[in-house]
Amino acid sequence: MASLNKEGVIVKNKKTGKFFIACYNKAKSDNLTRGNRLEIYYKNEWHAGRVEVIDGEFYFYGQVKTFLYTGLRARQKNIY
Repeated sequence: MASLNKEGVIVKNKKTGKFFIACYNKAKSDNLTRGNRLEIYYKNEWHAGRVEVIDGEFYFYGQVKTFLYTGLRARQKNIY
């Protein structure tokens, strides 16, 4: 059974160059790394996929493929 864990917008840490989710409840996720499961809200739909990193560039890989960027709506589910 899955319960929604984190939802908000992706933010890039300018010092480290890594991304995290700034949650709507003011919390933040751990840094996103290769293989993290993620859903992004892109073109008015939620899309499931994962984070990939190639040559230091972070992108989303699923039905939709896009680079991660600050302001992109995202959510992660915690699976028990």
